[in-house]
Amino acid sequence: MPIDVMEPGSPGWWMNRLWKQLEKDQKRFQILEDYYTGRPPLPWGSEATRSRFYRFQQTSRTNFASLIVRAPCERTGIRSVATAVDNDVDGDAQAWRLITGNDLDISMSEVARMSRKFGRAYLSVSAPDPGEELAIITAEDPRQVITEADPVRPRRVRAAFKLYHDSEAEMDVAVLWLPGEKWVATRPRKAATVSGRQRSGRVLGIEDLPRVSFSPAAFDMMPTQIEDPSQVFRSETYSVQDIPVEPVLNSEGVGEFELHTDLLDRINHMILQRVVIATLQAFRQRAVEQSSDPLVPKLPERDAAGNLIDYNDVFEAGPDATWLLPPGAKIWESSQSDLQGILAAVRDDVLHLSAVTGTPMFMFTPDAATQTAEGASKQDDALVYKVTDWNRSAGRSLARIIGLGFKFMGDDVRADASRIQVNWLPAERYSLSERAAAAAQAGTSLTWEQTQEEVWQMSPQQITLAKAQRAEDSVLALQQARLAAQASTPAVTSGPAPDAPAA
Repeated sequence: MPIDVMEPGSPGWWMNRLWKQLEKDQKRFQILEDYYTGRPPLPWGSEATRSRFYRFQQTSRTNFASLIVRAPCERTGIRSVATAVDNDVDGDAQAWRLITGNDLDISMSEVARMSRKFGRAYLSVSAPDPGEELAIITAEDPRQVITEADPVRPRRVRAAFKLYHDSEAEMDVAVLWLPGEKWVATRPRKAATVSGRQRSGRVLGIEDLPRVSFSPAAFDMMPTQIEDPSQVFRSETYSVQDIPVEPVLNSEGVGEFELHTDLLDRINHMILQRVVIATLQAFRQRAVEQSSDPLVPKLPERDAAGNLIDYNDVFEAGPDATWLLPPGAKIWESSQSDLQGILAAVRDDVLHLSAVTGTPMFMFTPDAATQTAEGASKQDDALVYKVTDWNRSAGRSLARIIGLGFKFMGDDVRADASRIQVNWLPAERYSLSERAAAAAQAGTSLTWEQTQEEVWQMSPQQITLAKAQRAEDSVLALQQARLAAQASTPAVTSGPAPDAPAA
């Protein structure tokens, strides 16, 4: 039965509305994915030589986009989560169990990567599976999921939509979340199998997803009451009124390199010029210059039999070759072009790319690491600020998802998202020598736990383990001190009392 999309506010109307918004972004997402996986548009060149220069164009592409995304993601990680129940330095153990039970300590790096690549990613939460205790929290790909924000409160989601293909069930599945409602529509379809060969003129990468489109006439809305308990594709209602999907936005809602693709294309174009020039001029060209004097004999065009002479064979280069030239003739040899100008132009463009993306220059060119420590620290500042800004925004999205997870678990005290605080790993990483110097300078101005957390950058788990080991070391040191004291005390011998002195 076709899905009704005409009634405003109905589930079918919302599905169709959100699908159109998601469909608009697909082309943009594909372009960003191509840049990230090292498959950006080939540098432009002459149409007449496109087939000949195709290999040159391929080898001229440098994957800076992936580096720009990975640089901040490598410094993103959850350290602990504090709630209204437990908000000390090591956080709430139950909240951390929810994190590790869903592998969020690992998958948050995937969320960070998608957010920085596409401009946004998503987190979703659902009730625990039957017989399980923990709510289910998953990372969602923005090519499959989209949300619509409340225009009055932009940070609040009022509807969410997901469209994906289930290869095992051979189904296209559309899921819509509204306050207290989850609607599921399906369409039987066997997706085309791809074996790594080219599709649409390009080789598939690990990030390629099966293409799915939503057509209200082809999908069937699943009912909320299904007799078969094994049926997983079902609509349902639940008591939680908040939408269990949260966007994790990158700065300005765009990818890290999205505003700088022209600069990436310019770098690849200049590299192409260098590759072509270096290849075509790998061997010096030689020619014979004949005398302009009309009295001096010229090289004949034909031999005695009247055949055209191929001077490529006559003047073949070789260690045992001897060339006989007519009087006045000279050998001309081409010189190679100076590539230093092109190399300098590429270095300047990479320097500009480092500046506009906030990626330290030493990550693009290893020789930049030889600069002063202060200069490297200044370069690192832009990356640190960028990571800190993303952590602050993503932390609130994650806090709301964790709060909804506790709601699904029936823990209303921990469900208060306003009192959930996500503690991230430090964005700025120090060397051991820097940590040791800072710890010595801090002295007693910081408590032992503050020194371990702020200076030595230890995680709560590492601090807990260190505390236990310190306690063990203290007990062991006390035992050793007692044994040493006993060993240094003279032994007291027992026996009959000595005779009393004579009066």
